[in-house]
Amino acid sequence: MISLCVQLLSFALLIQGIEYLILGFKYSSLKGIFLKVIIMIQIFLSIYLVLLPNENLVLLFLVPLFSVFIYFGGRFNGGSDAMITQVVLAFTLSYLFIEDPSKKNQFIINYVSVILVFSYFVAGWVKFKNIYWRNGSYLQLIVQSNKYQIPNYFKKLLEVSFVSRWLGYAILSVELSFPIVLIYPKLIFFYLPMMILFHLGVFFIFGLNRFFWAWLVCYPCILVFLKV
Repeated sequence: MISLCVQLLSFALLIQGIEYLILGFKYSSLKGIFLKVIIMIQIFLSIYLVLLPNENLVLLFLVPLFSVFIYFGGRFNGGSDAMITQVVLAFTLSYLFIEDPSKKNQFIINYVSVILVFSYFVAGWVKFKNIYWRNGSYLQLIVQSNKYQIPNYFKKLLEVSFVSRWLGYAILSVELSFPIVLIYPKLIFFYLPMMILFHLGVFFIFGLNRFFWAWLVCYPCILVFLKV
């Protein structure tokens, strides 16, 4: 499972690196030889670890990750980047401070699983504190704001009050109740498909694909952690 986690993590960082590289050619504010070199290192390292997963090399991702964070002031696509960084930190800490291979792997599994559960609950709690999420109008407001280039068929669907309201409630319910898998582990087989659908929806509706890959990295670990 650790090898699969390394491969998923590396693929997520490969997607991230390619996007940064494309943006670098598109926007003048992202141009610069330093940034391009750092991103190319990330891309080559990602390809290598996708093909030949090695958990001891994951810590090398900290160089491009923190370089890009510094370059963008730590604000560029923060949610997915923050999750990816947490996973890389788990591998880094295990490499630096734990010698026994089995304990090293268990630390990674525990760390990533806790971060995953915590991230979903916090995301749900933040939404719950927003009055527009609580009254079911948030998704309609997003559609009306034109902040995202939402495909017309999704836009028309979300403009239906019943659909957007209950979809919003479903998202809130699943995120807030996600920690219940720690008590009833088999419920993970309900929650993970629901969250995969959620992340795919965010991808196809809002175009935010990196959130899908960032959270998918953690799924093998939570399955081992819950022993299901």
